[in-house]
Amino acid sequence: MASWLAADLPHLGVLVNNAGIMHASDFRGSVGFGEIRSELETNLLAPVALTAALLPMLVRNEKPTVVNVTSGLAFCPSAEFPVYCATKAALHSFTLSLRHQLTGRVRVVEIAPPIVATGLDKRSQARRPAEGSGPPVLSAETFASEAVQRFEQGEAEIVIGVANGLRQRGEALFADMNP
Repeated sequence: MASWLAADLPHLGVLVNNAGIMHASDFRGSVGFGEIRSELETNLLAPVALTAALLPMLVRNEKPTVVNVTSGLAFCPSAEFPVYCATKAALHSFTLSLRHQLTGRVRVVEIAPPIVATGLDKRSQARRPAEGSGPPVLSAETFASEAVQRFEQGEAEIVIGVANGLRQRGEALFADMNP
């Protein structure tokens, strides 16, 4: 894919790693290796490998940018989705290191959404408490509007909505989120 992009889109200047799959996994019982592997490959291996493959092309262009979409769950995990949360925490860590390494050469941005109505996890959304209780779910339009505005303002870490509280309070919220 990197070869194809270099040949057909040599002026590519922005890479957005926004892939994500989420499986509920209960390690007290049987957990399928296939689901674990797919989460690790999609949520962590693919963005890291794609970034490595495309950086040589990105740096040849004006204002090269890498955007990694993590999650508020990178900062305070939901025990129902341990692999998803671990991959997003790892991607957050990778983003911090990448930003440090590429300072002055490539803009590296992290966007950490809260719960957004995208259908990423329909089962969990169906079990969510009645409206007015539990964390608010942002519409995709509301989330995208704020993320784009803050991206255009030059922010490097865009943590939106309740994800900001998770970022600030981190592990202290674990017991509240996981009764």
